[in-house]
Amino acid sequence: IILFALTYVQWQPSTSSPEIEELPELFVKAAYGLNYSTKLLEISLTGSIPDPSEHYSSMLSLSAKLRNLSEEGILTYSRLGRELRDSARAYSAIALAASKLDTLSMEIANTVPLIDAMFHNLIQCNISAAASTAEKLEPKLRTLKQATDAALKALAGVDADKLLSDQHRAIYSEAAEEAAKIGHMLVEISKIVNMLRNVDADTLRAACIAHKMGNTISLTNCKMLSQHLLAINPSKGCKYGYELGLIKSWLKALGQQSQNDQTSSGTGGGAGAGQPSSDD
Repeated sequence: IILFALTYVQWQPSTSSPEIEELPELFVKAAYGLNYSTKLLEISLTGSIPDPSEHYSSMLSLSAKLRNLSEEGILTYSRLGRELRDSARAYSAIALAASKLDTLSMEIANTVPLIDAMFHNLIQCNISAAASTAEKLEPKLRTLKQATDAALKALAGVDADKLLSDQHRAIYSEAAEEAAKIGHMLVEISKIVNMLRNVDADTLRAACIAHKMGNTISLTNCKMLSQHLLAINPSKGCKYGYELGLIKSWLKALGQQSQNDQTSSGTGGGAGAGQPSSDD
């Protein structure tokens, strides 16, 4: 269809840009660029990624090039030409989304060490260190949320119906799914940060130690802690699903059981989701 459209538009009275003939190659480049960005996003959860700067710049340039080509007048002379124009716009959006994912990946990789440290200290009942790390983490989480929102917005701007192969649509769907998982994960991490900020450190420490010892505590100010713990959804924690499950299991030390629908509802998962939760 693409080749037929390109041949057809050459018959029109206007002279087309030679770059119009590059569209099939540019479409593939955009799709595989998004695929690379998605893999980079997955790797970013390890805390280390290849420098995405060059790929980021190439995707921005490709997006602009495809957008400009979509405005070529020759693509308006026929139905096939207009379909090609619409596809060029869709792949321009694909390349733009790839650049947004590159930015998000870089921000995640830079923030993962702090997130890891917060969870490690909290699970070890080192509440003061966890709270100190959480305080440093708060502005970074805001930056991450902005980057995630930008990536999701760019992905939402892709008209998947205009992509020209099932493989390209699958690449797009995977990118959208991975970005959404990151968004869910950040929500759960923010719940832990809020808990560390709002719940008394002695209460947190007592609950953590009691859980480790298999004991039950009775503190008058446990209600707020209980509310924070009940709000945690480990199934949406992505890499941190296991850690979130361990923390939520502190409910046992408060003489409560976590609600099954709190830990098993929703989508997401990823690394850590398959590990046993101490809620069980």
